[in-house]
Amino acid sequence: MYLNPDWRILTVGDGDLSFTRALLSRVDASQLHGSVYDSEEVLRDKYQQHAVDDLVQCQVPLLFEFDVTDPLSWQRLQGKQFDLVIFQFPLLSQLGSAAAFSSIKHVGGLNTLNRALLHQYLFYSARYALDPNGAGVCYITSKDVKPYSHWGLDHALTAHTPMHYIGEQHFDLKAFAGYKVRNVDRDKHVKDTLGITYTYALQHDTMTQHCHRRHYLDDDNCCMLCRAGPFQGVMDKENHFNSKSHQQMQQFSMHWQHWLSERYNK
Repeated sequence: MYLNPDWRILTVGDGDLSFTRALLSRVDASQLHGSVYDSEEVLRDKYQQHAVDDLVQCQVPLLFEFDVTDPLSWQRLQGKQFDLVIFQFPLLSQLGSAAAFSSIKHVGGLNTLNRALLHQYLFYSARYALDPNGAGVCYITSKDVKPYSHWGLDHALTAHTPMHYIGEQHFDLKAFAGYKVRNVDRDKHVKDTLGITYTYALQHDTMTQHCHRRHYLDDDNCCMLCRAGPFQGVMDKENHFNSKSHQQMQQFSMHWQHWLSERYNK
């Protein structure tokens, strides 16, 4: 994960704030803001070990009860602008998703809801948090396994936003001392796993030297939905498109397009 030490950085959804604290080894406290979905009381009660007190001592501004799907939360930034906004290992719990998206009509279950969460993160970051005269970058760090790899992180989330998908970076957990990737709604952390930092920017030529794009995104002889190909011939291609795995990914994509239509074509 590339971090310019001069960048102004906002973290969102940082469960115990340990990632925000870990950033202090890379950027000055004056350049950093942290935010979490929970209230301070809930955070302190949920996690025996957290970074609230350390960040307060370092005078890092913190926003609690910050919901990335709610524009009122973003407006609490009060015009403060950033070069980079970071969302680490986002995931809706099955219990929390219904409440978090109770006002949204949807099909496609948790796949659609997780896409909606990340789409709105990009949408509102661009509208309220990113400085158009700054770097204008968003990061989403996620795992490269199911169900995360089914969310279209590299092609599906930027529709109706000014953001461009640039490419991916390797996320090295060891580079962020003290950071624990938390399970959703539990005081447990997950074991070390391969992380990919998906990179988005207001300008399409930003950060290209730090990212790489997978071949299937720019090759017509590949399937972008399934991350498959290049195909070895007509039969190979037909067999893939007729497969159950591809049909499932098509369903996810159709449900997602329905959600976007419901939101933007009213």
